[in-house]
Amino acid sequence: FSNPSGHKVQTNAYLEVLCSSLDLKVISGYQYKSFPHDGKSTGPLDGQDVLVPYPPINQLELKRLMAKGKETTYVYDFLTLFETAVIGCWEMYHANCAHSSDRSKSFIGKLVSYGAERLKNKSEVAPPDCFHAQEYKLGPNDETLEPVQRHVGQNDIGMIVWRITVKTPECPQGREFILICNDSTVQNGSFGVREDQAFLLATKMAQAEGIPRIYIAANSGARIGLVEEVKKQFRVQWNDPLNPASGLEFLYLDEESVDVLTQKGMAQTELVTAKDGTKKHKITAVIGPDGIGVENLQGSGKIAGITSRAYNDIFTLTFVSGTSVGIGAYLVRLGQRAIQKGPPILLTGEAALNKVLGKAVYTSNYQLGGTQIMYTNGVTHQTVDNDLTGVQAILKWLSFVPLKKGASLPILMTPSKKLLDPIERSVYDPRRGPNPESVYDPRLLLIGATDAIGKWRGGLFDDASFEETLSGWGMSTIC
Repeated sequence: FSNPSGHKVQTNAYLEVLCSSLDLKVISGYQYKSFPHDGKSTGPLDGQDVLVPYPPINQLELKRLMAKGKETTYVYDFLTLFETAVIGCWEMYHANCAHSSDRSKSFIGKLVSYGAERLKNKSEVAPPDCFHAQEYKLGPNDETLEPVQRHVGQNDIGMIVWRITVKTPECPQGREFILICNDSTVQNGSFGVREDQAFLLATKMAQAEGIPRIYIAANSGARIGLVEEVKKQFRVQWNDPLNPASGLEFLYLDEESVDVLTQKGMAQTELVTAKDGTKKHKITAVIGPDGIGVENLQGSGKIAGITSRAYNDIFTLTFVSGTSVGIGAYLVRLGQRAIQKGPPILLTGEAALNKVLGKAVYTSNYQLGGTQIMYTNGVTHQTVDNDLTGVQAILKWLSFVPLKKGASLPILMTPSKKLLDPIERSVYDPRRGPNPESVYDPRLLLIGATDAIGKWRGGLFDDASFEETLSGWGMSTIC
């Protein structure tokens, strides 16, 4: 058993089989052979000796630990969460269909009843092909995106792009959307030139096809790096060597490193005379490789512009799974619709602000961009507790969105092609009761409630179809 995503247990079954005596790798004479109990690929122990010791942590597990340390899920594990969430959508759908004629139960009551029935018959819930993901990578010269089949964790940039196809109850024939994710294990999920290009091309792909574009954010902003070779070799010429607090005169390279670094084109120097009369090779410029300097800011401008245009053209939605900084925060706001798990959305950190203010005003980045800030100021539409509920919220929002731009709205039907909730039905009126003049929550009129005799009464909207957003901002208005 394994649970890499933390939300879905994966099972691998094996048979112990007698192997050939010619196989020198198997000492005990027996090896594991995967048993295809679920029709999926072989397990990680397939073909290994039954006496093989438990393997130490591998590179993939290290990446999962790194992502967990950044309060997010490893980027490739989001596919498991989406598959789990799609199956959950079908479970809720079947629960509603099984008891659609029983108006005395709330949606939660129907779900509980369906769960008990499913435990008895163990019937199939979702279509076997309800979820499919096709990964894309940058093509030649980084000018196009091309489909790729590769093992998990083989990406060389911190931006992953998928075309996701899901079959959901409201779109049983299937729908597509483009999913863009930061890989927080590649240079802290920062935006470099190639990351910006992948984001740009993926958004253009979604625009060209008129399909939704979903962005899962967990990043550290634009990538601003240092030339490590120069960083290790530079020296400081102090105004007063005995008193460094007096400040520095300039930075320089010594005789041993100046020729090497200037020949490699990493630094430019000029020979000057310091205040103490010594000759020094003063550093006048540091030249780094492409991808660590201001060129990244140019790419940030491009993806900010394409995100703003995409919002006016197609459906855009951002799920803030990890901390989102700088251009990452701008993308959240420019995409407009945002779901936040907890990690902050901010332009600069608390340490920098405290230095500007001259005192420790802030003790955490959560004070600047946590849910208690962004949810109440209207930037964040919804908050969730973990990544699975965040993915569920994404699918819930997509259930109200057409398959593509210009298409008709999806309508939820029963397997027999009937409406789940009849159009002609009685609606719960909160004013009817022992005290008609009492103040009531207007949401009850929308979603229904249990009346005075304990019977469930439906509201104006179809059962379980109302999803409130921006409830932390403008609380006198319901939307």
